[in-house]
Amino acid sequence: MATRRQKMQELRRLTRVAMAAYVQEIKNKSFVIGDLEKIINDAEALHNELALHGGDLSDTTSAIRDAIAAGGLLEGKFNTSSEAATQFLLQLSSQLVTNINEQQREAIQIITAAGRTLGENPRTIALDLVGRVSRSGVREGGVIGLNAQQAQASANAIYALRSGDPTLMHEYLKYKRRDRRFDATVRRYAAMGKPVPSHMAHTISARYQARLLQTRAETIARTEVMEALEGGAHVSIREQMERGLIEPMAKVWQSTHDGRERDSHAEMDGVAVPFDEPFMLPDGSRVMHPCDSSLGAAAAEIINCRCTVRHVPLSEVQIDNS
Repeated sequence: MATRRQKMQELRRLTRVAMAAYVQEIKNKSFVIGDLEKIINDAEALHNELALHGGDLSDTTSAIRDAIAAGGLLEGKFNTSSEAATQFLLQLSSQLVTNINEQQREAIQIITAAGRTLGENPRTIALDLVGRVSRSGVREGGVIGLNAQQAQASANAIYALRSGDPTLMHEYLKYKRRDRRFDATVRRYAAMGKPVPSHMAHTISARYQARLLQTRAETIARTEVMEALEGGAHVSIREQMERGLIEPMAKVWQSTHDGRERDSHAEMDGVAVPFDEPFMLPDGSRVMHPCDSSLGAAAAEIINCRCTVRHVPLSEVQIDNS
């Protein structure tokens, strides 16, 4: 059976692949600015036009597929083309696209509202949504693929840069993911008590948004890959038990002990349950394995979780039935 170290190695490797794929696929998504201008005041039409679909994230999905296979193969014999493995991939892929679009809907609303407050024209708001093409021909910035919190941070950055208020402009200089190459420019205009010129402010915010996209990609990749790894392992163990290749198994929760683990997950360390039963987390959430979202666990218990499961023969563990 797989060791925690093996799982962590696969997690790091496949997270890098999925992260790079997500960033590139978001950048490659094409839009017609003129079409967006026409519907800039129609929230639903705008959401539909900017929505991501499965084909837009095919490389990201491929990385998730590889993670399912890796998780299964680490536990022994595994048929990556089995119905269970295929259904699990479809579930994860559909769930990923749905969650991204739900967050993106809010992000779009935040940026369009910010544009109206600043008195921007429809074309500028459209460009704020999808980014601007640089001299090298690469689209950069925008809120496609970001969540609502990141969109609000982006809107706050634009407000600060365009405000001419030295206090707000210096607040922007505290943003961890800003591009520090523009700091001197921001300080110069803050010292004069003048707003950063519009074209320059949009360039600065585009760089900030590009870095937010990297952060978003890392969170999505790490969470989705871990769910795929653990889910693939679960499918593999189930198939082996059904075929009589291994005896009935139990699952033992393994927490990460590096000072960054959730307190609730640290409490779970060493908890054992029969294979087909869920773990019960301290907040009442139920999960079949770490990062499992199929039973409705809160996002706070799933996102960036690095816990794993160790599978052991049921006869070798003490199950707490209290």
